[in-house]
Amino acid sequence: FMGSSGFVSMDPETHSRRPGSALFVVYNAQGTTDGNTTSFTRDIVSHTVPVSTSNSTDIIWVDVPGKTYYYSDNTTNFPYPLPKITDFNENHISPAVRGVFLFFASVIFALSLFFSGWTFYHRKKRVIQSSQPLFLYMICAGTLLMGATIVTLSVDDSIASEQACSVACMLNPWFFAIGFVFAFSSLFAKEWRINKLFHNPSMTRMKVTTRDVSVPFVVLLVLNVLVLSIWAGLSPLIWDRFYVGTIDEYGRNLESVGKCVGEAEDWAPYV
Repeated sequence: FMGSSGFVSMDPETHSRRPGSALFVVYNAQGTTDGNTTSFTRDIVSHTVPVSTSNSTDIIWVDVPGKTYYYSDNTTNFPYPLPKITDFNENHISPAVRGVFLFFASVIFALSLFFSGWTFYHRKKRVIQSSQPLFLYMICAGTLLMGATIVTLSVDDSIASEQACSVACMLNPWFFAIGFVFAFSSLFAKEWRINKLFHNPSMTRMKVTTRDVSVPFVVLLVLNVLVLSIWAGLSPLIWDRFYVGTIDEYGRNLESVGKCVGEAEDWAPYV
């Protein structure tokens, strides 16, 4: 249809006016100073020609005869484009450092699995029975989970998507906290068992079962899972990238750093 600015063509998908049917104008404003007074003149130097075809999205620019565009240096010379940024530093984890991380993580995994298998193989020996195989398995599982934290900490946006990095961010506290509970609550339970045996005033025969000393582990595990679940629900860790202030002579950022941050900062102190 015809509008005040010419023919108007609407896009049926966006319900917006097609650029090809709109009228665009380039103004050139020039200032002159007379004493303490500065005045500006504004001239139209170029405009688009309305396109009458409803399906057209082309824009044709037409210069106004006798008008010339003056740039900020008050000349008609087209300014050179800014040089490309070739040394932008995103501070990614280098392949060498990541390789060291993964090497030590693989050592932890291998030793945890080896000692778990060793414990199972010698499970019927008296020394293993006295040490309670269940707690030995828990220590191995705890070290394996804490070692998995090294893997998630070695993930950044140079090898994974932003969403994958966010998942790795939130897995860090889960792996470390749950692994810590498995490893050290088993040690605490064993110490508690020894304490109950030695602090027996009646000197009567006492049997402390695995179930009796598993209570600290269950309590600590439930508390950690509860806190981690609240954390993940209210303010999960997400991957974000920030500029760190290094700029070039044109004011463009030259360095950024990616890190895990809380999605909702208001909840951070409570978590």
